[in-house]
Amino acid sequence: MERRTRIYTAGDGMYVFWMPESSQLGVANFNGDCWARKMSQENRIELVGGGLALTLLEPKWNEVFDEAGLVVEREEAEKEDEEDRVSLRFGTSCIVELEKVIKPVSLISTVLGVLLQCYEGAVMKRRSMGKSVFKKRGHKLKLPPPTKMVDTKKVSLMNRNLKKRAAPSKGPVFEEE
Repeated sequence: MERRTRIYTAGDGMYVFWMPESSQLGVANFNGDCWARKMSQENRIELVGGGLALTLLEPKWNEVFDEAGLVVEREEAEKEDEEDRVSLRFGTSCIVELEKVIKPVSLISTVLGVLLQCYEGAVMKRRSMGKSVFKKRGHKLKLPPPTKMVDTKKVSLMNRNLKKRAAPSKGPVFEEE
């Protein structure tokens, strides 16, 4: 199974990452804040629900990242001297607390490098498919608000038909016995 750095966006400018070389699971927001934790295989098995065979861990771990399965929970500090608390939740009960990284430059630069490679890969894929890299904005032609236009010929035909229907029938008349 391929072991590679995995990243996905968790919204609000937060990115969840997994670095298999250092076994670090973390969250970065690229404002200089980064939270991470070293995860052993046992910790990862426990996080994804436990009871998983060691051979099935990597496919399950990749699936979690493909589906953006970890939810970032951030609890902002009430006092200025305290740090924000960040944790990742999988499902309803599996939670891992992350620690604030004191010198996050190397971690964040690695994450940015992987994101850049992913972006370049996506650009090259679009180009190879013959599609434009940049989305073209579709300028829709704005029509003026509809005005009520009446065709006089149609109105006169409708009025004439209504008058015919209102008149007494001109068909055959039978005498009553």
